[in-house]
Amino acid sequence: MATKGALILPAGVALHIEEGALSIKHQGDIVIEGVPAQQLHTLTSEKGDVKLSCPDALSLTKVSAPAGTVSITGKVSMQSVEAKAVDFSGGSLKISVINAGKAINLNGSKIEADVILAPKVDIAAGLKGRASAIECGNEIGPHKLRGGFNLSEFVSLMPTGAAILRAHGIEVPSSEDESAD
Repeated sequence: MATKGALILPAGVALHIEEGALSIKHQGDIVIEGVPAQQLHTLTSEKGDVKLSCPDALSLTKVSAPAGTVSITGKVSMQSVEAKAVDFSGGSLKISVINAGKAINLNGSKIEADVILAPKVDIAAGLKGRASAIECGNEIGPHKLRGGFNLSEFVSLMPTGAAILRAHGIEVPSSEDESAD
């Protein structure tokens, strides 16, 4: 981590204030090392990766990397992550929705999540916390997380389940899907 490094803004980077916090949009990679002085709102990398490495508490609304990987270490709190892949490799994460097009790797120490959605989800055996709904195409091995319902169960058990899915652009399973099981 740079202690007194230069701030370099590449051509095409977009910075603006949303709801009193800084939003960053860039075609390439975005790396946040530590907690900036200005609160963050959203980070969007159109074609690259996003790396959050924050030993102190970092709070933001959304991270998006549709063509890349979002890597998270440290103490992070946010509403949602959308990416091709998500790698939570250390620390604690509080989040409503993690949605990945390819894979999610959960290997931190603690997670509090409403929905985890990807074709492949790997959960470290020692990860503690809660994941209310986990929807994936692979078998998940033994883990210590509370919850772990599929999306249909999540919608039927949680009064706000359908609203959470809709707010993040996730198709809400119909009651017909549930009865087909």
